Amino acid sequence: MGVLYIVEGHGGSRRSRDGVARRVVAAAGSAGWTPSIVSLEELGRHVADRAHPVARVVLCGGDGLIHRALPLVVGSDIEVAIVPVGSGNDFVRSFGIDGDEAVRLAASPPSTNRSAAGVDVITVAADRADTVVLAASVLTAGYSGRVTATANRMRFPPGSAKYTAAALREIGRLTPVEARIALTDADGRELEVIEGPLTMFAVGNTGFFGGGMHICPNADATDGQLDVVAVGPIGRLDFMRWLPRVFKGSHLDHAAVTTGRAGRVMIETAEPLWADGEQLHALHGQQVHVVRAQPGALRLLRAT
Repeated sequence: MGVLYIVEGHGGSRRSRDGVARRVVAAAGSAGWTPSIVSLEELGRHVADRAHPVARVVLCGGDGLIHRALPLVVGSDIEVAIVPVGSGNDFVRSFGIDGDEAVRLAASPPSTNRSAAGVDVITVAADRADTVVLAASVLTAGYSGRVTATANRMRFPPGSAKYTAAALREIGRLTPVEARIALTDADGRELEVIEGPLTMFAVGNTGFFGGGMHICPNADATDGQLDVVAVGPIGRLDFMRWLPRVFKGSHLDHAAVTTGRAGRVMIETAEPLWADGEQLHALHGQQVHVVRAQPGALRLLRAT
């Protein structure tokens, strides 16, 4: 069936990543693939080799690995399988991909069974600039961005628990930020405007961020739309009561919350932007950003 390229990320423990990669290698070999564990840099060279097209890539890692792999696979015919081994695993959470099922999908024959379906991705570009960044799950800034920055610096507790710990730590520095979010049509005409100060905001292709927080519970990564959730100024005690509701997706009815949906969003803010648990450094210093849904751009293997 050809070569199955397997890439390991940096999330989770080294032991877990190695163990999962070995399971994929064993299952893929038994299924008739020739499995090969490569780095992202090596994968890039294989993808660029048009004489030997890449059929499938298996990402053994978390949201950060998916984020870094997107430029290599988006808009191509490459099937992407994800075996979650990261700290948050928020992207795959929206598709129910986990454990033994993820390994089985990764090693399955090429998708004559139509299990590889196109899902949307987010494109982020600075206004009047050439830099474009791709994201898989949720773009965010404000309190949620600071939580992600704090969590990324923490070594303990492990896994998604560090996001909860970081969220509690950052409540003490709860400060609204200035932002203007314009939901527009394909031609750039404004449909709705949400203006700061905002405690935080999220633009979701999928529903989850922060290790299981269901921030955009109505997001659908196959509808060509982005869900916007913005939180205005809110007191610390009120925020502490509101925050646990985000895990259940029952937080949208709060008076400080504004929601919207569009295929194109214009964001004006000096705050750093984050997506898939990564800061979008390529857009550092830019204050006006165009965020779009790119429909069906990622061929993701998922359970049927």
